[in-house]
Amino acid sequence: MATSTSKEQQPISLRVMRLSKPLFSNTDVNYYEPTNSIITKALDQTTTKILSSMESQQLYPMINMTSFLPNSTSESSSLNSSNSSLNQLVSSIDNSYPEPRMRDYTDTEILKLPPNFGMIYLGETFVTYICLNNETNKPVHAVSVKIELQTSSQKLLLVENRPTELEVKKNLEYISQYEIKELGVHILICTVLYMTENREQRTFKRFYKFQVHNPIAVKTKVNSLSDGRIFFEAQIQNTSQNRMYLERVSFEPHDSYHCKDLNYIVQDESPYLNEPTNNVRQYLFMLEQIPGISPLNKLGKLDIQWRTNFGEVGHLQTSTLSRKIPPIEYLHVKVTSIQPEIIHVEQPFQCTIELTNNSPSDMNVQFSLAKHDYNSSILCKGKCMKNVKVESQKSQTFTIQFIPIVSGLHSLGGFKVVDIISGLSKELDHLTDIYIYDEDLILN
Repeated sequence: MATSTSKEQQPISLRVMRLSKPLFSNTDVNYYEPTNSIITKALDQTTTKILSSMESQQLYPMINMTSFLPNSTSESSSLNSSNSSLNQLVSSIDNSYPEPRMRDYTDTEILKLPPNFGMIYLGETFVTYICLNNETNKPVHAVSVKIELQTSSQKLLLVENRPTELEVKKNLEYISQYEIKELGVHILICTVLYMTENREQRTFKRFYKFQVHNPIAVKTKVNSLSDGRIFFEAQIQNTSQNRMYLERVSFEPHDSYHCKDLNYIVQDESPYLNEPTNNVRQYLFMLEQIPGISPLNKLGKLDIQWRTNFGEVGHLQTSTLSRKIPPIEYLHVKVTSIQPEIIHVEQPFQCTIELTNNSPSDMNVQFSLAKHDYNSSILCKGKCMKNVKVESQKSQTFTIQFIPIVSGLHSLGGFKVVDIISGLSKELDHLTDIYIYDEDLILN
């Protein structure tokens, strides 16, 4: 609601209107068609002539067009005097198919102008139309206007013009645009200055208050893997009252990461978030750290751009997203390869294991079997112990042979690594999963 700093009548009227697209509105329209109208008679007579020239078998495909068939209860004398068999056929069609006709659907979607200021969402472009009109019979001198937008944190200047002459019954028009970047209460401040005939400067203000709502809700989840990869998951929910088309969802990584988009959009799938509101879409990105840069908790920003029903653009970028840096694993163990790829019962296979030293000092690592009864389905071939020297920030590989005893899916584990120099030890209950085939299985 507008308020003024002066109660006296001003020679200049100020009008402020928000420029927005029209809305869809359902309107009930009562259909009326008199039976004695010229159009109805012409249609009935034309339809009767066409139907009379057709055989009965040819009429049935036209059942869906029953809105154009003559009504069996019509008061038109010309219809009552037509062929009786044709009237019976038309009457039977009307009675056998009671589905609503085209004219029975009275709900029609039409466009209308917004009845009020409407909802304003974060990321939208707020467009206003300002009009100054001279309501007097005399010119108004040195007219200037200043439009400001007051938020919870700052005041922004949108429009400011030079003083100008405003002739009788003339007006000054301005359009301002601003991308909404903050939530909460916003106040549009309109200040008008002018000079009276006595060269006295006058001023008055109008205030327009509105609330900015959040159109989307973003939930994030970060999964950090031991190999340094980071999977970033984002859930985007449409919390507005409008249908939304997500035009672009991208992740802008920090300088220390590479980003890979793992989202695959099916072309036949509608990208709209329009099943009413609160619909959710999920997006996944993979981040890989650039070599030579220490891990950081800052990941990057999520950038979202969307459009509404009439193509209005909305844009939102989150603040810098972060994560909890996992503790450094000074000694990392992983299986790099298994040969052969297809393993059969009682046939030896070989595992290549990689040791990575992430500590600042060298290591002398002893790899051994800690739990002999951990998995009796896979046995070590020979001595299951290795001594490996690993320099700081480097990796070393070694191989161990195994013999599978039982077919099926088995977990390879029950090992232990110990750094003889520092005493650092680590138990490896699970290294990898291996599927063992029966020896009599025939592979195509």
